[in-house]
Amino acid sequence: MTIVDLVRVLRRNLLMIVVGALLGLLVAGTYMLTRPTVYTAQATGVVVAGNSLSVGDTITANSVTVQRAAMYSQLASTGQVASRSAKILQDQGLSGVSGGASAQPGATAPFIIVTATSSTAKNAQALANATLMGVKSEALRLETFGKTQGKPMSDEELEKLTDIHVLAYRPAGLPAAPSKPNLIRNLVLGALLGAVLAGAVSVARRALDGKVRTQQDVETLTGKSTLATVPDAKSLQRTGKPTVVGGAAGEALRQLRTNLRFVSVDEPPRSIVVTSPTPGDGKSTVAAHLARLMAVAGDSVVLIDCDLRLPTQGDQFGIDGSVGLTQVIAGDLTVGEVLVDSGVPGLQLLPAGRTPPNPSELLGSRSMRALVDELSKDHVVILDAPPALAVTDAALVGSLADGVIIVSRMGTTHKAQLEQCAKLLAQARTTLLGVVLNRASLKKMGDVMYGYGYGYGTYGNHEKYHQYYGQDDAIDESVPDETEETRRGRRGGSTKAGAR
Repeated sequence: MTIVDLVRVLRRNLLMIVVGALLGLLVAGTYMLTRPTVYTAQATGVVVAGNSLSVGDTITANSVTVQRAAMYSQLASTGQVASRSAKILQDQGLSGVSGGASAQPGATAPFIIVTATSSTAKNAQALANATLMGVKSEALRLETFGKTQGKPMSDEELEKLTDIHVLAYRPAGLPAAPSKPNLIRNLVLGALLGAVLAGAVSVARRALDGKVRTQQDVETLTGKSTLATVPDAKSLQRTGKPTVVGGAAGEALRQLRTNLRFVSVDEPPRSIVVTSPTPGDGKSTVAAHLARLMAVAGDSVVLIDCDLRLPTQGDQFGIDGSVGLTQVIAGDLTVGEVLVDSGVPGLQLLPAGRTPPNPSELLGSRSMRALVDELSKDHVVILDAPPALAVTDAALVGSLADGVIIVSRMGTTHKAQLEQCAKLLAQARTTLLGVVLNRASLKKMGDVMYGYGYGYGTYGNHEKYHQYYGQDDAIDESVPDETEETRRGRRGGSTKAGAR
């Protein structure tokens, strides 16, 4: 997956990423509600040494005090200082103050910065000041230990025995607001983490997606191009009425008809098998509408229902399909006796006929080959074959025809199914003309053609596209090969320049 593909996937799943960010925000907010409130206070002390009467004394004193500040800062976390600060707090009537304290020395100056945390602002302030006083008392004890030999003495007495002192330079103030939890930071981190996780999930879904969704998938799996991408439309599902579908679906089917003419310019296919990897992909619907469109364009077309196990073309055109192909192959009837007028000028239907016990043998017989060859002399023959992965019928019929079209349902057909279907047809030495991506979402038509992130809905053009084509409109079959523009003129409408 390239950087461009990654951007397209993320843009396509923008809603999912936004939802992930909101969930992360919610989790972060819930987490903070369970965390205790913490206040932080700081008290600053300074280490001073002796009387500096000369420049040399001043330099020496500064070096000593910086070293002492670093050493004394370590005392803040000792038990001795904790005991002293607890006694100081007890004397102030604040016994039982909970919290923690630490100290850091100044970088270049002899400062001791004591930081204390507690559950209330008052306790944090008192603990910081008490800890600084505890450091001061412990520092005096250490500085005078050689002179007192550990003899207990008051701080006032000890101060007279040393020239190095810790002074309370800036007592701790009362914190105005809690320092933890950091509301803004945690909410931002939660939202960011949620968005990243949602983005990772969307990328993983795209990388692990095993279904056919784009034209690139078709070309990679079959080595053939996509002849048409047919959007999902209610008008495609109508049966019993010989109407050529209009709208976006009609334009896609016209593209299929046009592309078939250019598959082989010198010798265009006269007999075409329409099959699919699995049932439910819409191959019978595509075959029926392709036959209608070719007839409307002026071709003489015969549509043969070769799905002897589950015939549907009779229902597609609203005719009785109990007499047809099987009787012709068996020699009971001639083809002229069973051809049925479909209701579309130029289109005749050869129904499946009675269901035989041996469909594969009939479809692979010499009689079937002779029938296809005879009809294709004067007609374009469209053969609706069973799904290729379910039975071998499609491969047998495909070997008798000039070419095969595979109908794959977008988002439903698995990549492995399409690839296996193409391999089975190739093993039967059929000519694969291309693939039709069927029942694509109109919103995701751009995704199907160009990859993730190019859907019409992404740029707000979906409604214009939908309105322009008038998806569920039917086309008047009395006008040969009527286009959207002529249909608009028939209705008294107008076509705006640049509407496409």
